[in-house]
Amino acid sequence: MLLFVASTLCLSHAPPGFTGPSQLDLSKWRNKRVMAIAAHPDDIEYFVGGTLLSLQEQQLNISLGMLIVTNGNAGGTCYNATGYQPPSYECEPEEIAYLRRQEMKAGAKALGAKKLWRCGFNDGMLISYHEEAVRSRISAYIRAFQPDIVLTHYPYPNFEAPQTCNGECPGVGWDDLGFHPDHKRVGLHVLNACYGSGGSASNNLLFADLYEAAGLEKWQPSELYFFALTKSQPITHFTALSNQTMMAKAAALLNHKSQYTTSPLPSISWVASQVAKEANVSDKYQFVEGLQAFF
Repeated sequence: MLLFVASTLCLSHAPPGFTGPSQLDLSKWRNKRVMAIAAHPDDIEYFVGGTLLSLQEQQLNISLGMLIVTNGNAGGTCYNATGYQPPSYECEPEEIAYLRRQEMKAGAKALGAKKLWRCGFNDGMLISYHEEAVRSRISAYIRAFQPDIVLTHYPYPNFEAPQTCNGECPGVGWDDLGFHPDHKRVGLHVLNACYGSGGSASNNLLFADLYEAAGLEKWQPSELYFFALTKSQPITHFTALSNQTMMAKAAALLNHKSQYTTSPLPSISWVASQVAKEANVSDKYQFVEGLQAFF
């Protein structure tokens, strides 16, 4: 317990070399390869969809790759060509997984992704898989895509973003953004894959079969960012989002019909306005997405 608390408190300060929050200079990513790695099919759109859409809007010629680690089969509303199934319909995990696969393809297209991959682990159960099984797959895709920049989940709980603000924000709230076991596991696996010379993406002696049998040469990304919600995480960088970008983000999320039976615009607007407050820029920008730079 003491080790956990200590590690969490250490991450409450900006890493060396970063002050913040500062506005992310997206032009520095021109012509680079950006890889977003997330737990569930709609996570990338929700956490950094506006940032990725801004890269498109600025015509920066980035190559976007998306990796979804679970199949998303733990919940949602089933539907077919005629509409949503009635509440009495038994929506089984296999059907949800199929629907969410189609949804993630549509969502990736909306964000302009060049590549989309999935690992296919069961939703909600990443903690039960051996780290080697998950991290080897993540490392394989990092080596294959060779990203300059990686975006992923924060690997620890954010206790300042509880689901309904503990009753202080009825009708809206952080939902599971501040804590979901799959989010934390994905963030930790990506960190362990990318962190440096001992990371499994950048060391051919780790998961040697990736190199020896598949020819996937080691790769070290230049930048790693965690999705950030609150100042204590901290937020080192932010992207300001226009009303037009927020509408496009909501449209991208609506591709995930099993998760959003109505427009997510009110929910994402509340979150983006809260992040603006946490980044201390709400006097200048109404809507913001936050990131924490690790390196």
